[in-house]
Amino acid sequence: MPEYAVVPSKRFEDDFSDLPHDIQRQVLSAVTRIKTNPHRGQKLHGIRVGGWRYRVGDYRIRYDIEGFTVYLYLVRHRKDVYR
Repeated sequence: MPEYAVVPSKRFEDDFSDLPHDIQRQVLSAVTRIKTNPHRGQKLHGIRVGGWRYRVGDYRIRYDIEGFTVYLYLVRHRKDVYR
């Protein structure tokens, strides 16, 4: 299976920099897994932007897949991610 290109948004980068360092490491590991197979996340219905989510403990990564590119939109605590 080919590796997907990953394009983080400015919002994702800002969210990531605000995370505790141990969570940052977990998110980086999750992004590596997403690059290999982005369809292992869960498809969100009725969502136009950030239509996929990937769980990292109590945090969620929201992203979209277009062709062989994954666009990372945000990474936030689960209580804040769907607001």
